[in-house]
Amino acid sequence: MYEGRWSGPDPIPVFAGRSTGPLPQMSNGAHVGGFNAGNVGVALLGDLTTARPTPAARGALVQVLAALAG
Repeated sequence: MYEGRWSGPDPIPVFAGRSTGPLPQMSNGAHVGGFNAGNVGVALLGDLTTARPTPAARGALVQVLAALAG
């Protein structure tokens, strides 16, 4: 798992649960200029211009999106 933006000194990724307070550590991304607050950006890492994502990468992406949508 890779956290794209720093969400604080805790070892918990931004979407993995609660930290020391009542809310998870959050950090605004830069994926949609001017509309980042309250949104989640999900990406596959790598240069996908010459090769498609692997079946494992696509499966993981589906699982993450399903978990976020749930």
